[in-house]
Amino acid sequence: MFTSVKPSALSAAFLLLALDGLFKPVGARASPHAAAHDGELPEGWSYFPGYGPTPSPSASSSSQKPEGDRAKANSTPRRGSTVAHAPSYDSNPGDTVAAAAANAPSTGSSSQYTLVDDYFDKSPSHFFDKFDFFDQTSPTSGFVKYLDRGLAEKSTLIGFVPPQIVQQNNVEAAAYGANPGDNKNAGGTSTNNANLFSVYAGIDKQTASVTNGGRQSVRISSKKSYNPGTLVIAEIAHMPSGCGTWPAFWMLGGPQEWPASGEIDIVEQVNSCARNSVTLHTGPGCAIEGGGKNSSGVDYAGNLVTRNCDVNDPNQDKNEGCSIADSGKNTAAPSFGEGFNKAKGGTYITEWTTSGITVWFYGASDPEASKTLGAIRASKNPDPSTFGKPMAKFAGGGCDWGKEFENLKIIINTELCGQWAGRAEAWESSGCKKKTGAETCQQWVQSAKGLEEAYWVFDGLRVYEKK
Repeated sequence: MFTSVKPSALSAAFLLLALDGLFKPVGARASPHAAAHDGELPEGWSYFPGYGPTPSPSASSSSQKPEGDRAKANSTPRRGSTVAHAPSYDSNPGDTVAAAAANAPSTGSSSQYTLVDDYFDKSPSHFFDKFDFFDQTSPTSGFVKYLDRGLAEKSTLIGFVPPQIVQQNNVEAAAYGANPGDNKNAGGTSTNNANLFSVYAGIDKQTASVTNGGRQSVRISSKKSYNPGTLVIAEIAHMPSGCGTWPAFWMLGGPQEWPASGEIDIVEQVNSCARNSVTLHTGPGCAIEGGGKNSSGVDYAGNLVTRNCDVNDPNQDKNEGCSIADSGKNTAAPSFGEGFNKAKGGTYITEWTTSGITVWFYGASDPEASKTLGAIRASKNPDPSTFGKPMAKFAGGGCDWGKEFENLKIIINTELCGQWAGRAEAWESSGCKKKTGAETCQQWVQSAKGLEEAYWVFDGLRVYEKK
């Protein structure tokens, strides 16, 4: 659904600081290159010991708001008060699935892509320069107060940390070159594992008790929009997890009012759920075909939850859309929440063409997926036909995939409670009511206790287009 330092001398010691007590030193990968990269962090920023990155008192920042059409689109509710599939997943982090294998069947795609946007291409400040900060009331009734960029920086809700996903294999060694400090891979595009920084976006975990207005959080939307013939690769080291959280990495269309220009929820679930759901939201006239296969007979690894993408389909819950969920068959690569974080995260790849929308997932701890992902990273022109079996594939003649989805922007955010995570049935069925002892979601998130894991860390974000 949503939205998310140059010191005069950056020492190697700062690179070994732990974030919230969870990020461990990256050893030889980070400290030998601290001096080489000194000066790449944005002016006025420094690493903040024990919590996360923070701007120095001299840092200056400006408030950014979504453009007119985007502000209108972003303020439109996207998920209704009833969600049928929220209670249907267990909360066991180990019982999850990855949908990628090097020897899996081809998806049938024959087109290659060229890099158009690497959000990690320069110094860390450039990442947030490419996003607008949404600072209006939560459109899904969450107990959050979204901050503009200036306040998010001042409150240490955004910043930069050393890379967290470091995988060692021969394919990636070739991709990154012999020198880990080299920012260019074999294909000529920058990759996060070779960069100094990863991007952090979280919530306020310092205020012990928040009773009015909601707990501070971040929701960011890319300034650039995309259309059919787009491939998005997101390397995620950590995602918000735990009771009360509703994180999402997604794409929202415009300029028409929601859902006329479509929405793609790439990563989204709530509370202690362990399996990701990929969901699309549209107006009338868009539905997917097949049970466990798309119209061309190609399998996907997930489980079909709902078929009609129309948010007003009378046979589905309000605003539910069409959804394919992680099936839970592969425990080597948890796709969401606590299990995802314990398994060192993973990579989500989304392809959107006039023929359909496909999402692959590669877990960082899955050795087979690692081989496939290494080859993708090493390629100058990634070819989806080599990606293996996807987690989800929305296709068939029941939707005009190029018309129902247009001008999509990338959004990263962390909602708290709201119309899904805070719904009474979801709160109880997820086990959060019993686990926390809180009668309601809002009662729980008013206190900072238990929200330690409510933050994102991105190791890379790249967008390719067909040429």
